[in-house]
Amino acid sequence: MKQKLLLGAFIFGSFLSVKVQSSCATALPLPIGTTTVSTISGTYAGSCFTSAGTAANWYFYTATENGGLRINTNLEVNDGELNSGDTRVSVYTGACDNLTCYTFSDDVSLENGEYLTDFQVQLVAGQTYYIAFDDRWDELGFQVEVSFEAFSCYPITGGYAFVGTPTAEEVTIEWTPAINNPTGYEVIWGETGFDPETAGTLIAGLLTPQVTISGLTSNADYDFYVRTVCGEDETSSLVGPVSFTTPFGPATIPYSQDFEGDVGGWSILNDADGSPWSIEEGDEFVAAYAGDYYAAAGAYPNPSDSWLFSRGLSLNEGTTYTLSYYLMRSALEGAGNVNNFDVTIGTEATVEAQTTSLQSFDNYSENGYVLQSHSFTVPASGVYYIGFNYTAPAHAEDNYGLLALDNFLVDVSAGLNQGLISKLAATPNPTSGIVNISSSENILINNINVTDINGRMIMTSKYDNISNAAIDFSGLASGIYMMTISSDNGIAVKKIIKN
Repeated sequence: MKQKLLLGAFIFGSFLSVKVQSSCATALPLPIGTTTVSTISGTYAGSCFTSAGTAANWYFYTATENGGLRINTNLEVNDGELNSGDTRVSVYTGACDNLTCYTFSDDVSLENGEYLTDFQVQLVAGQTYYIAFDDRWDELGFQVEVSFEAFSCYPITGGYAFVGTPTAEEVTIEWTPAINNPTGYEVIWGETGFDPETAGTLIAGLLTPQVTISGLTSNADYDFYVRTVCGEDETSSLVGPVSFTTPFGPATIPYSQDFEGDVGGWSILNDADGSPWSIEEGDEFVAAYAGDYYAAAGAYPNPSDSWLFSRGLSLNEGTTYTLSYYLMRSALEGAGNVNNFDVTIGTEATVEAQTTSLQSFDNYSENGYVLQSHSFTVPASGVYYIGFNYTAPAHAEDNYGLLALDNFLVDVSAGLNQGLISKLAATPNPTSGIVNISSSENILINNINVTDINGRMIMTSKYDNISNAAIDFSGLASGIYMMTISSDNGIAVKKIIKN
């Protein structure tokens, strides 16, 4: 995040053209005013940027008082034709034979295509600073405008980062300490766009470069400004706005996502160079189950290992929940290749936290949308995330396919379809072996999943819309199991006791 500091009046000198300086040892003074930098052809020092240049032109500036030196190439004359339109600068301290990178700057705004440079270097009186313009992006010469603002209380220079995981109600943010040992910091914050001179909430007395901002709301945009405190009635200029957005708070149950609109709180992690998950619009090749949009992964020429994480869900210990969704394999070319699919649950939207498996499909092969459902409980009340992990080998162009996911729903099992529960019979119960599922109203069964009381998937069976089905519990240990029945009338969950 780039910040522009408020500066005093610029001091403009006459236009000066100087001979190119090929090394730190032959650097020329960089004067206040406007200087023409010749074609870049000197020695590149490196260390400030990870992407190296091949040449650099060198200058130096010795500070006679504390303050900030503004180095600005963002001028109309630097048009990218006669003069460079893309500059980069490094600032070093120390001796020429032992330089230390002090600070550096590249683009005013990479996002907006503003590739010239405009930044302020904080200087300490008596210190010499070496300034090197390099040719990483362009070797053409250019003009640079230099001005100085004296101050004794140094503003911060950035380095913003969250401390810990931000929540919907509270965030902690840190920044790079200001130089010259300030006594503390002050922060003014408010909703994005507020005027720090007339509005906002002041947090004073911060002794470290860190602030905790509380009383926030879910999925909201905020700004904050920081100033350094150097003594009684002595502060720096405000730096900001620094913007952040609070995450979505956990959803309550029932919670559904059909990918038709806002998918806030959902996240994607791609662990390989293959296909990431994405939200796609249905077309003549792949349609959504309902509406216009669906989530998909696949059809990629590299091996895939990507995760789609749900929004956080507020779940309670002792409650049985059912996750349901529609899943389809689409063979776009050839046989559609191999498409694997795992469903997990964990306390964070990270691979490491997804410790419980709900279901695993090796080479999922259903070519039309099929309702899948998994019942589970959680070991303790809290916030949980459902993870969908897509893995696949590289798909060749003449044999590739994808998996499409739609109409995600998590609900309390007992409340899914009370009418259906009463219409389906599961006998005998308790059982020592076979459980028969039947209905007097010709309800058609297409899938049955069995989980243990910890929500772990034990077995699954698919059916071609039959009115009577059977599940063999004889190989399972004695205990309580949850049987989720998917039918043309909806989803029902039956508790089965195995003797």
